[in-house]
Amino acid sequence: SQGQYEQSKKLFEQLLEIQQSTLGSQHPLTLSTQSNLASNFQYQGQYEQSKQLFKQVLEIQQSTLGSQHPSTLTTQSNLALILQSQGQYEQSKQLFEQVLEIQKSTLGSQHPSTLTTQHNIGSVLQYQGKYEESEKLFKYILETQQLIFGSQHPSTLDTQFNIALNLQYQGQYEQSKQLFEYVLKIRQSILGPQHPHTINTSLYLSNLLEQMNKKIKLQ
Repeated sequence: SQGQYEQSKKLFEQLLEIQQSTLGSQHPLTLSTQSNLASNFQYQGQYEQSKQLFKQVLEIQQSTLGSQHPSTLTTQSNLALILQSQGQYEQSKQLFEQVLEIQKSTLGSQHPSTLTTQHNIGSVLQYQGKYEESEKLFKYILETQQLIFGSQHPSTLDTQFNIALNLQYQGQYEQSKQLFEYVLKIRQSILGPQHPHTINTSLYLSNLLEQMNKKIKLQ
């Protein structure tokens, strides 16, 4: 709730003040608290404050840890997500692409973190209305996830959900419906009918069926 976020924000701010005066602004613990405070602002939809904090953390991490350090990459990804939330899609995509390049060379193309970054790029492309490009990337990710995690893994299902969305946006309703139904069926059996992900899938499927009915009536 909003009250809890406000409470934790005050605690993070107090802690940050103490750490900055005792440990210094470049200490890993100080940066960790600063990142937590940035995330707190993000959850409250205060993207500008969040963005400024993540930028400060990123600058310090790049100079102290280097651009390839996992903590630096995590901060860069968080900053990219903020930019995406603000509708600054091109800047967001550029940051994710930088992260991806490093992850591919340090972790390999099949590492879960690498796949997550690719997934984030696919989402940005979706927001930009580049559905074919997004779909192509999600299909590549899906292929890898099915091999590594299996077809019923939450990450695999998330990707299939996004492919279904892309198909819907492109007017390929029948293919989209089949995929939404498949994801819903698995989520119902694994997570249960009351789980937020199950409910969300059900809502998207209902929305699609409504669209399909309207199309039939217009014909």
